[in-house]
Amino acid sequence: MGVATYQPRAAEGTVLHRVVRENLETFLREVADRSDGGGFPRFVEREFREFPTCGALSPTPVHSSN
Repeated sequence: MGVATYQPRAAEGTVLHRVVRENLETFLREVADRSDGGGFPRFVEREFREFPTCGALSPTPVHSSN
């Protein structure tokens, strides 16, 4: 039996990633318009903005301030 190795998924090729990448700004604008300009809390918007890079390998380390 062989040794199992980690095989990352190509998440950036999924429909969800494409939809978020292509429609995020419109979505956030619609939410703001429908909530009298308030929109989502900042942490929710940040999560949406970071979602397309989730799992993407970066040449430099990313440090969270949380």
